[in-house]
Order: sequence, then structure tokens, then C-alpha cells
Amino acid sequence: MTLPTRYRPFFVLIWSFLLVWGLAACQTSNTAAPPPTLQAAVAGTSHLNPEQASHVEVLQERPWGTGQLMLYRWADAETGHACLATAYLTRLNNEWQAHDTATAPCQSAPNGFTAAYTWNSLVEAPYGPPRDTAVFGTSPQGQAVRIVWADGQVSHVPLQNNSFLVSRAGKWRVERVELLDGNNQLLKVEDWSALNVQ
Repeated sequence: MTLPTRYRPFFVLIWSFLLVWGLAACQTSNTAAPPPTLQAAVAGTSHLNPEQASHVEVLQERPWGTGQLMLYRWADAETGHACLATAYLTRLNNEWQAHDTATAPCQSAPNGFTAAYTWNSLVEAPYGPPRDTAVFGTSPQGQAVRIVWADGQVSHVPLQNNSFLVSRAGKWRVERVELLDGNNQLLKVEDWSALNVQ
């Protein structure tokens, strides 16, 4: 069965519209919104203005406890310095919510070694007792970090995306974080041992 000639332009127009609409739909899926965990981390912080929030880069994200632990960075709008933060996120009522967000001092040198640690509560309420210690940082150099905890335990962690994110259950102090090259030779160190004296 063939269509009468007078209806052919109409159907060509309809098929053309559907083809263009389908291609447009495929194109918009490539510019998807940031992951819900990142949206929650950014929305739950006071250290990012809306302009900065649209330029946040997730360096690492992993499951931890009943939620997700995320490490992210952005450039400060006023100074251009690289800023780094970690957030513990939990899923509550089908939405991600940020808890225990911690920032490291922003660095003016993009090739600098940054290391920090924080305690997270790992509970659904935003203000619970610390039950987790997260050590995090970035470096464009090196292959790994060695974390020396105050109780003598040592964690050796390879860098991923020029960053590291280590979690340990419990409230622990960190003596130092050592940046290592591929031969385990010391490149740089962040030492907090003097701060841990009681």
C-alpha cells in the first residue's frame, strides 16, 4: 500500500521532526547534571559560592559506613587558589545529604603538596560523635603516600587522580603524611607530630 502523493510531504516532515528530536535528546544526555552525591556535597557547604559550585571536580569517591566519602576540589573565585574538601554523604529519604564537610587550606601553587585530616561522625544526624578519620590531599608529584598514625599503624596508599583519600574507623590522630616516589623515596612530608603531644 502506498500513500497518496498529497500526504507524502506531511509524513516526510513528521519523520524529519522525529529524527531531529531524537538526535537532540541524545545530545542533551551527554551534558548530564553532576552526580547527586556531588550536588549534595556542594549544596551542603558554605565555602562555595554558586559560581564556584559549577566548577567542582570530584577526585575520589568511595563507599564508607552507610554512605559515601568524597574528595573534591575547585578554584577560589577571588584568588584562583586550588581548594580541597572532603564530605561524608548519607542517603536519607531518597536524597543524598552532606555531613561533616572539611576543607584543607587553599594552595596558591598548583604543584604543591596538600595534606589534611578530619573526623567524621558516620551517623544520619549531622552532629554525632566522631567515629571515622579521613586523611586526604593532592600532589601532582609522587606515586603514593605513607600515613603514620599516632598509634604507630602505617597505611601505604597509591595516588589516584593525583590525590589520596584514606578512611579508618575510629577517632585517630595522624602523626604525618609522607609523599613517596616510585621507589618509596621520600619527596615531601606534612608533619603534625608536635601537635599530637598531650
